[in-house]
Amino acid sequence: MSVIDEMKRRRDQVALEADKMLRINRKQGEIGQWRKQVEQSIVQLGDTAFTLHSQGASLPPELATVCRQIDVLNGQIQQANLDVEHIRQEALPEPVPVAGIRCTVCGFGVPEVAAFCPNCGSPRPKPQPQQTCATCGEALAAGARFCPNCGQSVASSTLDVEAEAVEEEPTPTVVLCSNCQAEISPEAAFCPLCGAPTLDTRDDDP
Repeated sequence: MSVIDEMKRRRDQVALEADKMLRINRKQGEIGQWRKQVEQSIVQLGDTAFTLHSQGASLPPELATVCRQIDVLNGQIQQANLDVEHIRQEALPEPVPVAGIRCTVCGFGVPEVAAFCPNCGSPRPKPQPQQTCATCGEALAAGARFCPNCGQSVASSTLDVEAEAVEEEPTPTVVLCSNCQAEISPEAAFCPLCGAPTLDTRDDDP
């Protein structure tokens, strides 16, 4: 075989291999499409068989077993969906009202030891001082005009106590400087304005 014939043979071989690869790829593409159609047909067959099973039709044992397994799985899926809904609805329990001062924001009972409302977080309101009868010390209800224990008028007894509680404040001693007549402290030894001695010149006149 001559060199030219050898080169021609190699060229034909390359062309043949390329053509073979092209035809193989085409066939493999067709095979892939047919496999997808088979899978779709199997799914359709399974749906049809399961529909017949759901309708109570008699199926071969193999198909009936698979359909029963699907029934079990569907039941588990349904229960799991219910569990998900229950989990979504879970919430913290509402705080139990306790005896104490009522919160001025939400009205919840605030314990005596709490600094903040356990329901809304607002600062604990300060307790209002309870009014008592000035005569006998009995606790008085809000708005009461007379003591339920001794019958004393609330207004008059309160005024009497307030009057007794007011003590007369002593008139402060005023010291004047004998030199410039400026007011100075009773303890001062010299006038801070003019420097004159003040120990012997204190005046008690108002």
